[in-house]
Amino acid sequence: MIFELTHMILVLYSWILVIAVFISWVNADPYNTIVRFIRNITEPVLAPIRRKLLRLTYKTGLDFSPLVALIVIIFIDRVIVRVLLPIAIRLEHGG
Repeated sequence: MIFELTHMILVLYSWILVIAVFISWVNADPYNTIVRFIRNITEPVLAPIRRKLLRLTYKTGLDFSPLVALIVIIFIDRVIVRVLLPIAIRLEHGG
């Protein structure tokens, strides 16, 4: 079902974001294939958030973009997917 697939993708992406945070803490080799893969997957999401939070990042010196991305993912998963799933099941069964 599409909702289960969406849930699995969101959970997987959440873990990839967490891994990206750990990679940034340990200053991993930027030429490593896994590090490049994770950065290529996370940067399209994190870069726009980072631009919006530029003032906060400048004041605190901390990058909150992964946290914001995780909050959005949790919101999508918990609220939207889980609210729409029972509605889709009812519609599927006629009722």
